[in-house]
Amino acid sequence: MFNYNVINLCKHLHRYLIVVDDVWDQPTWNTIKCAFPEDINGSRVVVTTRVEDVAAAACQNDGEGIYKMEPLSEQNSRMLLLNRVFGSKHDCPPHLKEVMAEILKKCHGLPLAIITIASLLANKETSRKSWESIRDSLGTQLAINLTLEEMKSILNLSYMHLPAHLRACFLYFGMYPEDRDILRDDLVRQWIAEGLVSNLHGHDLEDVGRSYFNELINRSMIQPGRIYREEVVSCRVHDMMLDLILSKCDEDNFISVAYNYNDMARLHGNKYKVRRLSVSSVAGRGATYAPTIDICLSQVRSFTLFWTRLPSLLLFKYLRVLRIEEHSQGQETTLDLTAIGQLFLLRYLYVTVRCSVQLPAELQGLVYLETLDIPSARLKSIPSDIAQLSRLSYLDIRMEKFMSECIGNMKSLRSLVIKSVELSMKEVNSVKVIMGLGELTNLRTLRIGVNGWKKAEHDAFAGSLAKLHNLKSLNFSTGYTGWTLRIGVAGWQKPELDTLASSLAKLHSLKSLSLSGRCIEEDNQLGSLSNPFPHLEEFIGGYSWEFRRVPVWMGGLNCLRILELRVMEASTQEVNLLGQLPSLVVLWLWTSHIPKERTILGTGLFPVLKRLQFWAEEDVGAYLGFEAGAMPNLRDLTISTSRVPNLRDLTISTSREHGAIPVGLEHLYRLETVYLSRALPRDAIVSSAFRDALSAHPNHPSVGP
Repeated sequence: MFNYNVINLCKHLHRYLIVVDDVWDQPTWNTIKCAFPEDINGSRVVVTTRVEDVAAAACQNDGEGIYKMEPLSEQNSRMLLLNRVFGSKHDCPPHLKEVMAEILKKCHGLPLAIITIASLLANKETSRKSWESIRDSLGTQLAINLTLEEMKSILNLSYMHLPAHLRACFLYFGMYPEDRDILRDDLVRQWIAEGLVSNLHGHDLEDVGRSYFNELINRSMIQPGRIYREEVVSCRVHDMMLDLILSKCDEDNFISVAYNYNDMARLHGNKYKVRRLSVSSVAGRGATYAPTIDICLSQVRSFTLFWTRLPSLLLFKYLRVLRIEEHSQGQETTLDLTAIGQLFLLRYLYVTVRCSVQLPAELQGLVYLETLDIPSARLKSIPSDIAQLSRLSYLDIRMEKFMSECIGNMKSLRSLVIKSVELSMKEVNSVKVIMGLGELTNLRTLRIGVNGWKKAEHDAFAGSLAKLHNLKSLNFSTGYTGWTLRIGVAGWQKPELDTLASSLAKLHSLKSLSLSGRCIEEDNQLGSLSNPFPHLEEFIGGYSWEFRRVPVWMGGLNCLRILELRVMEASTQEVNLLGQLPSLVVLWLWTSHIPKERTILGTGLFPVLKRLQFWAEEDVGAYLGFEAGAMPNLRDLTISTSRVPNLRDLTISTSREHGAIPVGLEHLYRLETVYLSRALPRDAIVSSAFRDALSAHPNHPSVGP
């Protein structure tokens, strides 16, 4: 698959730079290099490896092509450790300086070793005795030379210092293959299904699971992956850490991993029963399972499948967790999962495949099922009794024309994600269906797409919404837009919008609200609510929902961290209103018209803002200025055209040719990035002007593209 993709890529690119990371042996490199054409066009391939023979082979034994990474210097090692432990490069208490130097000496300048030990120290008392205990645990043998096995002993030390409730959760990463991007919320639901998350009185199980995830990141046991709106939503596991995990799993019989028939045969002959099994690419595509492994599978409680054929599900009579990713269906166009109706202990089902999925006609026998997550597959049909699953708490079925009239029976639902609800179907009572949503009073998250609604359905939805007092996240639009689902409001008139606004104002637990659909708010109640959403952390109006002015009630959202807002016009007073929000970290502000007077952002405004996007159809540069002390934490600045800009940038957009530069950029002390993307014939001139303006900036921010 790698070679096929690379060959196609190289065909379509005149020149390319490709990085092949962490090649372990020469046969692997010999296979990979066949994908690269032997032409002379200035392209480059960079290979990283820990094996000198692989490096020599990749450079055709040309020593000049090998760059050996040197360990960190003593100074940089100290800075890395102090920054992780104390949040500063210099603040080491005097009583710890000597023992810190001894610990760093044993790490030999290896970043992974330093970060791992520093994360361990960060969770210990800052006493000399505590630090000496960690130093002594590293052993005297590390003082001479840090071998691979000794590096593993450092990682093992961090594992041994994990609290008991985190150890099993950490080992559970052994269910995933190497270099996998692991989604946080999906992982947490697996932990819950496995019984690995403590049921703390008064705390939501998923919130507790997320706290476990964050603690493992803070301890550097796992690495942050994707960051979405200032929150880590996925992670990766370093390959050396994964080696440690798999060795511990093998010692404790916690997880069994199989890659081929020999592995399966080994598991069959194992004196221990296989409880959790992860299978990746068994014998390649189109493989079948030998009858001898039936006994091996009969005791499995959790089964995860990557890129290979699915054995008969009837073998897994005690299965609780089933996860199927990129199933290798060969010539089949449908993944047959009808047998899951016989897995009476199943708690968790996740399927993401490219083919169609056939579920059984009925699921009522799955009385323990908590998660039914099929986000990207094409379902042929929905089980007729899905609403009778009394324990189901998470449902994600992105299928057209689905909603059961019995949905109100699903009292345990906490998260509901449905691609599209087309209530024009004759076989359902649309109003009854929508009114059933109001019975789901345990709902925390609602993401749903709708089509074909009339006034009766609008009113029913607003009435149901007002009953969902525990709702924390509501995303809605007229259809499926990327990976976020939203319920839509396109076509709603003022009476319907007023009713919707009245219902939204009753959702006092709401933390995230997303509105999407072609709507211009002029004279409805949504723009003039009275102190709504006391706990709101995220408001996503985005480009498609336009307010006439900045709603006054937004000035009272003291918990608001993320704001995406489009307005017809934003006055200086309204911008200052947003600037007083104490928790705002990311702001996207679109405005159709710029006032004539210049807006100067004064001292103390936007105290914690890191990213700002300011888009307009007029010259923002001439409109905006910064005083000393404004936006003291701003990192990223992007100046863009009318296209929807990059989420991670601060964006000031303009479509006029002349375009002035905002005054006071030198006052944005922490500015790191200025990104320019303008629909102007003189982009190079504008970029040069910004570089000149920022040449004396103490932080030397980069300017692109």
